[in-house]
Amino acid sequence: MSLVWAGLRIAAVEALKGRTEAGNEVLDSEIGAIEPRADGTVDIGIERRYVAVYTQAGDVEADSLDPRALLEGGTVELLFEAGVTATMLVRDEQTGEQQIFEGIPSTDANFELYLDLIFRQVTNALLDPDNEWAEIWRSFVLRVVKVERFRIADAQNVRLAGRQMKVICQVVGDPLQGQQLDSAGALSMFLARLEASDDEQNRNRAALLRAAIGAPGQPDWRSAQPAQGMTGNEFAALGLQPPVTDDGNGLVEVTELVAETDLVTVEVTP
Repeated sequence: MSLVWAGLRIAAVEALKGRTEAGNEVLDSEIGAIEPRADGTVDIGIERRYVAVYTQAGDVEADSLDPRALLEGGTVELLFEAGVTATMLVRDEQTGEQQIFEGIPSTDANFELYLDLIFRQVTNALLDPDNEWAEIWRSFVLRVVKVERFRIADAQNVRLAGRQMKVICQVVGDPLQGQQLDSAGALSMFLARLEASDDEQNRNRAALLRAAIGAPGQPDWRSAQPAQGMTGNEFAALGLQPPVTDDGNGLVEVTELVAETDLVTVEVTP
C-alpha cells in the first residue's frame, strides 16, 4: 500500500458523503458489507443503504531507467460498492407501503433503478468542480484507465440488489521520505484538508501520514539515491555523493565548483 492509495480512497469517501441516496453512510474499506460465501450465497453484513469504498489491488511497471523504483504510483483498483435488500426498505407512514426511498416503491426493477441512480450520483460527485474533496481525488488521478461493473442478486433467500464499480486509475507517485511537499500537489492538499477537518479521526490520520513522510530538510543529493533505488557503490561511482573527508568520518561540504577548460573557466556555487 502507499500514502497515495490512502489519500485516493479517503478523498473518495469524503467526496461522496451527503452526495448520494446513501447520505452519510459512505464506508471506508468495510469490505464485508456484501460478502460472498464459498457456497455461492451472500452474507449481508449491514441493513441499511450504503456505499463502501476500498482499494483492492495495484500494479507498477518500472521502466528501464527506474529498475528499483518503489514509489511510482502505477495503477490502482478503487472499488465502489452499493446494495439494497428487502430488510433495508423503509415504510411509508401514510400508505404503509415499503419503499426503497421516497417515491420509489419496492420492486425488483426498482432495486436496479436505485443502483443505477446511486452509481450515477457517485460519478456526479467525483466530477463536481465545487466538491473540494472530489478536487483532491482528481488531483491524485492522472487518468482513468478502465471502469468495470459487477452485479450481485437473489442470494440467501433475501431479495438483494448489489453492485460494484471498479475504477482502475493511474495515480501519482508517493513522495520520498523527508521530501518537501509541493503546496499545490495532491498529497499536500489532502493532508491540509484532513488537518482542517472537524473529525478527530481525520486529524489523527493526517498526523500519521505526515510522520511516514518525515520532516523535510535533507540535501538534494541525499534524496537522489533512494529516488533511483541505487546501492551505495552505484551512487558513489556516479559521483553523485560529496567527497569523503580525509579521516573518512564525514563528507566534505561543497560550496563552490570550478571547471577549467582551454577556452573558459566556469565557477558554480551549489
